[in-house]
Amino acid sequence: MENLIFRKAEEKDREKLDELCKLIFKEHLPRYKEITGYCIVIHDDIYIAMGYLCDNGKLEYEKDLYITCMNYDLEDFGVHPDYRKKGIGTRLFQFMYDSVEYYKGVARIEFWVDIGVFDFWKKSTKNTNITFREVCHSELPLDECKCETCKGDGLDVYTSSFIDTKTVSHFCYIVKLFKENCK
Repeated sequence: MENLIFRKAEEKDREKLDELCKLIFKEHLPRYKEITGYCIVIHDDIYIAMGYLCDNGKLEYEKDLYITCMNYDLEDFGVHPDYRKKGIGTRLFQFMYDSVEYYKGVARIEFWVDIGVFDFWKKSTKNTNITFREVCHSELPLDECKCETCKGDGLDVYTSSFIDTKTVSHFCYIVKLFKENCK
């Protein structure tokens, strides 16, 4: 698809983003944060895709918890139903991935994968060093859970108390190194 515009959203885009949200997110409408955190795709003056990159700021190393990095959450990511399966979501993700800032040469992007879209994310992130962790839907701590996912064939599993794990299949994170640090 040609003539696509990829850019950061501005205040003037709010009304068009509202319309796009209603088409993409039928059950929950995103709660707008800083509008400039949104990246958008426009085709012939039609807003066709969006994603929010929430800048959580700098993290300092903490044993077994964090690496020193700039930390982001990817949220409210979606493509207009009429424009899916055309590579737009993959290109939007790449645009967002390329736009992150670094802290001490490292950036980290985290996000939850909704049930049914795991294959999209696997394909869209194939050129990154992404880690997918399967989500246990029991919402129990892993050492207490007896389900097949947790006690099965050694799958990476993840539970969370702050997200509805019944609607997601994986927790994902990407650690991106500043190219000069990769030598």
